[in-house]
Amino acid sequence: IFTPVLSFGKLSMELFGYLVSCKFTMLVFMKATGNITRGSADVINVHYAHIDGDVAATSSRVGIIYSSVGTGCLLGPFVANYFTNIDRVASLQGACIIAMGINAFGWI
Repeated sequence: IFTPVLSFGKLSMELFGYLVSCKFTMLVFMKATGNITRGSADVINVHYAHIDGDVAATSSRVGIIYSSVGTGCLLGPFVANYFTNIDRVASLQGACIIAMGINAFGWI
């Protein structure tokens, strides 16, 4: 009856051991936290774009917000490709950290 619990515990310990020893642990956690925050951003974008009594202006503002995010998602990897090297994990981590900073600046 305890076999699944012991198996889960063993796998969890192997996972944490791997994350402590690998070079891209921060990328793993950055991806997870990015997914958590971007889920709420969809709701917040609609709230910020809302104009009382003007449905057309609200929909235009929502469209501008989503097209801006889409443009960044399209152009970001092309720009980052010039500055990163797949053999150097640190360059990928740096690009991700800069991208998160740009994303945070966009909310200001």
